[in-house]
Amino acid sequence: MKKLLFILSVFVFFACGSSNSPEKVLEQFVKASYEGTISENTSLVANDDGTPLSEKAAKELVNLIGGMVKYDMKQREVDKFSVDKVDILNVEYNEAKTKAKVQYLTTLNGKKGEESSTQYLIKNSDGWKIVVMVRGTDWLNS
Repeated sequence: MKKLLFILSVFVFFACGSSNSPEKVLEQFVKASYEGTISENTSLVANDDGTPLSEKAAKELVNLIGGMVKYDMKQREVDKFSVDKVDILNVEYNEAKTKAKVQYLTTLNGKKGEESSTQYLIKNSDGWKIVVMVRGTDWLNS
């Protein structure tokens, strides 16, 4: 009996420890984007209604992010990026807590960003997802 309780408590600990929060998904997405593993992490992204991206849209997203990162690398004169830290500055939810707006600051290659960024996320049956494009000015509360 003690063994069973121990196994159950370990399971609960790990299940709760790997929580799917907007902050954790955002951090994973930012790291994947800058460190070149975004193509393996397109499951982190959804449309603004929570539906998954089509295969074509996912490929376009990978190409777009890849191009933006290459441009940023050229501007900063670096060969690659390492995400040291993603500081969460603010998280705002809708009333149902199914949508979130996260403001954050990224530290890349030891240099803290000068301006914060904002990312929207939506919660679907698979957990929190990065929203590719938000339609409307009041999406969070719609």
